[in-house]
Amino acid sequence: MQSGDLQRLTAAIDGAAFLADPEGHIEAWSAGAQRLLGYSADQVLGRPCHALFDGRDLFGNRYCVPGCPILHACRAGDAPRPHELSLRRADGSYATYVCVATRVRESPAARAHLLYQLFERAAPVEARRPERAPSPRLPAAAKTPLDRLSPRERQVLTQLARGASTQDAATTLRISPTTLRNHVQAILRKLAVGSKLEAVVLAYKHGLAGRDPV
Repeated sequence: MQSGDLQRLTAAIDGAAFLADPEGHIEAWSAGAQRLLGYSADQVLGRPCHALFDGRDLFGNRYCVPGCPILHACRAGDAPRPHELSLRRADGSYATYVCVATRVRESPAARAHLLYQLFERAAPVEARRPERAPSPRLPAAAKTPLDRLSPRERQVLTQLARGASTQDAATTLRISPTTLRNHVQAILRKLAVGSKLEAVVLAYKHGLAGRDPV
């Protein structure tokens, strides 16, 4: 097949296409390929496609190299499958295309010529998710059970851990005994304990008993 025949074959392809010889050198280049990648025929004919396009796979690994997987597959008699590649355009930018390679001629030595067709990959459409009401903001997780207490409740628990009576604790904190007992009930509820003794044990366990009231 002569070069003129190869060019006519490539030009007949509706879209972006080029044909490479068994060594990967571009033999024919369509107008669609020029529109898609920006290279003119004069810029690409006779040049190895890997050097022009610097193709990368979806993970960024270099795919277009001398003896690329497509050429290797064809030499082994395997049919290459469509694949996605990020190719370098004439302006230096990269874009992702679906590449379909087809063997169009084989010499007696079984050296395949490849016709490459390129299709622009449509941007994936994200599946719409049903809108949900925002979750209520939850308080940050407490580092210790005592972090659930207010500053005043910590003061009350500190007094109890130091052995103060209800009256003494109320006097020290300058609150009424009734208010102090209300604070104690809140402490027991927040610490999930059933008695002042259990609350005092937690105070000692987490080092509150040895500190000055906040």
